[in-house]
This record gives sequence, C-alpha cells and structure tokens, in this order.
Amino acid sequence: FMSSIIAFLLVAQSKIVYRRFMEARAHLTLCYKSCQELVQYLAVLTMDDTSEGAKKWRQRVAYRTILLLRVTMATMEYQSQQHAPWRVPEMSDQERHELEEVILLTEDNVDGKDATLAG
Repeated sequence: FMSSIIAFLLVAQSKIVYRRFMEARAHLTLCYKSCQELVQYLAVLTMDDTSEGAKKWRQRVAYRTILLLRVTMATMEYQSQQHAPWRVPEMSDQERHELEEVILLTEDNVDGKDATLAG
C-alpha cells in the first residue's frame, strides 16, 4: 500500500515539474520570437535609410536584443549556476557597467548574491 502512495506522489510531482518546465519553455519561446520580430520590423521600417549611421544603429539594436536574450537565459540559469546574470562573458565591460547602472546595483549586491535573485 505504501509503495502505491509513494509511486502516485512521485508521478504527481513529476507532472508538476514537467508542466512548469513547459510553461517556462513557452515563455522563453515567446521572448525569442518577440526579439526576432523586433529586429525584423526594425530592418523593414528603416530599409529606406541606407546611410552608414542607420546601418550601425540597426546592427547595435540587433546586438543588444541578442544580449537581452542571453541575459534572460542567464537569469533562468541563476538558481543552478549561481553566476550573476549581468556578468555573461558575451558582454563587454562597458555594456556590463551600463546594465549594472540600469538595474541599480550597489557594491553590496554586485556579485550576484542579492536577496531578490536568491529567493
């Protein structure tokens, strides 16, 4: 009797974990598609401007969008990896500093041990 209860609870827990994983996967897919659409709209709506400045601007926005996706992934990996999401190796020091200013990091929580992330 006890083994049946344990088996039932194990299966129920597995279903819950799988459902949460699929929900997170769906949200991440939506985020990826939204970023892809943003870059596509950016290219279509500014295709008449062929100046060098416009090309650099489009490239910069596309690059920042990719970095946004990378930081999003790093945030999702934080629980298991314990690496600060804003310290991904793909970012330059200047981009990292700008991001830290945007999210208002202080010297106390710049190492990634902030209570908001750890909880």
